[in-house]
Amino acid sequence: QKKEKSPSRARAVEAMMDTQFVAMLTACAQRDQAGLEAAIAQGADINRAAEDGSTALLAACSCGFSSGVEYLFNHPDSTDDAHNQRMADGRNTLFLAVQSGDHDTVEIVLRKAAVPRQVYSCVIQYDLPALINSSDQDGDCALHYADARCIELLFAHGARICCSNRKGRTPLFTNARDGRLDCAREVSVVLYIVLYIAL
Repeated sequence: QKKEKSPSRARAVEAMMDTQFVAMLTACAQRDQAGLEAAIAQGADINRAAEDGSTALLAACSCGFSSGVEYLFNHPDSTDDAHNQRMADGRNTLFLAVQSGDHDTVEIVLRKAAVPRQVYSCVIQYDLPALINSSDQDGDCALHYADARCIELLFAHGARICCSNRKGRTPLFTNARDGRLDCAREVSVVLYIVLYIAL
């Protein structure tokens, strides 16, 4: 008969798992590929989330750790919908990648989300539009934080140009207000093209 773990043994195992989880998140924050792989090899759960929703993938996206993001997406324990992970405040993998300003990371997330996945035997789900246009708890979407290159990437993959946050502020307004004139110009160009086509 299998022996049950003693309370002290269970606590020790839990503490070890916590240590490995913290080491994994720290490695992502420091863009440390070797440290990330070592933490996972020692048993860190790549799908575990902290209280604020942080996972290894979200931490890697937020730091623009492109090699780490690629590694986590391709890891055997990764789920088909890993790109849909989100923080407690609503920011998802793409949102965090855009905020990081690392274009390689943004492109990796877009490629992963562009792959249709089978959710039931006869149902295929396409996650990219929802991922791009998803908003956080304030109603901001990735476009509100995108630089000019990311704006091009997001629009090319179906971002809604007229999205607005809970205060009614659009990406064009936010970029102009914050002095990111190159971004405001990029949004204006795309808006002009959309309106021209519509007319």
